[in-house]
Amino acid sequence: MGGRQGRHGLSGWRLSRAARGIVRGSIATLVSSSSAYAQLEETVGVREVSRIGGLEDPYALIQVVQVATDEQGRLYALDRLDHTVKVFDPAGEFVTELGREGDGPGEFRRPLRMGLRGDTVWVLEPPMRRMSFLTLDRSVADSRHLLDAGIDREVFVWAPAGVLADGSTLYIPLLTGGAYTSGRVPTHVTLRRFAPDGAELEAVAELWTGRNSLVIAGERGGHSMLAYQPFNDATLWAIDSQGTFLVVVDRGESKAARGEVRVSVYGVGTGEWETWVGRIGEGQRIGSAAIDSVVDVAAEMIRSRGRPDIRRESILEALHNPGFVPPVHAALIDREGRVWLETRYGEDGRTRWDVYSREGRQIARVSLPSVLDVQHVVGGCVWGLERDDLDIQYIVQYEVQGVPDLACPPRTESGRSATEGHS
Repeated sequence: MGGRQGRHGLSGWRLSRAARGIVRGSIATLVSSSSAYAQLEETVGVREVSRIGGLEDPYALIQVVQVATDEQGRLYALDRLDHTVKVFDPAGEFVTELGREGDGPGEFRRPLRMGLRGDTVWVLEPPMRRMSFLTLDRSVADSRHLLDAGIDREVFVWAPAGVLADGSTLYIPLLTGGAYTSGRVPTHVTLRRFAPDGAELEAVAELWTGRNSLVIAGERGGHSMLAYQPFNDATLWAIDSQGTFLVVVDRGESKAARGEVRVSVYGVGTGEWETWVGRIGEGQRIGSAAIDSVVDVAAEMIRSRGRPDIRRESILEALHNPGFVPPVHAALIDREGRVWLETRYGEDGRTRWDVYSREGRQIARVSLPSVLDVQHVVGGCVWGLERDDLDIQYIVQYEVQGVPDLACPPRTESGRSATEGHS
């Protein structure tokens, strides 16, 4: 499902773009010293196929937060600040847009997430507490109100993660700021399925929460600052855009030290799990230089937001430090059940993704530009978001080269032609 889970874990707070670069550089230095991998060593490249967006585009992108494709190859882009889902044909030509700003049926208010179920698009709107289902002719096929009851309002609130192929909704309990500042952070939470009428069906998977945000308590007991922590070792999870498969990647402390992950793939149609353990690389101990870098970035952010008195000791005390950098940073799964794991930040401006079958057979090791925010994969086609030096957003499609098991679905060559350059 759109977006790697490592980018939308149990907290919605993020470092600034500049701060992310500083922290990513620290991690790259750590991970680049990894010893030889036991699996595939040869890395394959990608070719840029298409690019949508830019100042000259009449349908310029404002803040796309997710992309997906349907079985006909159409591209769907959820533009949060434009309150629409923009639809493009396989050649990149604009087809239509669903929704507009508003509170009525078929209108959106700061939508956050989307997916596909058959020929309908579902869109999640947290401010409206609803999930809307629309068809390509802009008709509203269904509308669901989100669960309103919290498990424990001081610790959890229910948050929908997506709609599964069987029509049920997958929910995850999000930890609240109060959970962190009170010190009541649980070590495990569960992903749960609910029927369309809100009836609870089952707990699908258990997740290790780790700590993916740094919280500094402020005045009156409230939290004054949350920041993304690169040392987060929480369980990763993702679903494909059609809700056919769910992947859960356990990369906790004990596994990180050994360079292992435990991967479980759940088939929604069968209700069965396929589980395997992979030794992805050598565990990389977190050194004092990396910790100092994170503390410096966090201190600068906190001081700029009204806490000039913050002390380094307070940040160090609140910092979750698992001891080892997890061997996997993000996870995706496609509608065939292939698992993509981001395993390394490169020093050459690239990121590395290892691709596996649902049974754990490694298919390829793919090198992608580090500026690409990978959102969606189908076979050997990779869609993601990039920003240029002017901070203008683009949707970019890449195609994996030289791997027979990873082929892009056929696409239309008319209209906006594919670029022939290589990345």
